[in-house]
Amino acid sequence: MRTSVKFDKLERALNAHLPLVGAWRRRTAIRTLVESRQDPRAVELLAGMIGHRDTEVAALAKSALRGLAGVPEAVDALCEVAIQDPQGAAAQVCKEQGYRPSDNERACLFLFVTNQLDAYFEEDYEFQNLRLQFEKADATIRAHVMSIV
Repeated sequence: MRTSVKFDKLERALNAHLPLVGAWRRRTAIRTLVESRQDPRAVELLAGMIGHRDTEVAALAKSALRGLAGVPEAVDALCEVAIQDPQGAAAQVCKEQGYRPSDNERACLFLFVTNQLDAYFEEDYEFQNLRLQFEKADATIRAHVMSIV
């Protein structure tokens, strides 16, 4: 519970728009998230900041997400953001860094929706894993899959 409250406060600080104080709050919050980047919730918040209009915040977020190698829970969280928005900045970071979900079925879905089809067909040439994930998926993810099919 305590961690959830911490991340809720950080999320509010990231969205602070007050003159002078807002920038200070955002930058303090992003530095705290960078230090906590092993936590999946921190990864989700960092991913949301990649395209922020405050270029310092955006650069710190992107840099932190590029350094997730060796932390499977954090990589999985970033890949989940990428699955939800396969054309977004999080997906781009995943592709640049070669990140994949640790679960084979999720990895197949990730590869497919992010249009890494050569890698996808090496893993699941008969569409078995994709079919399983498609059946479990919500409408947004199904739409991403169908846009490629």
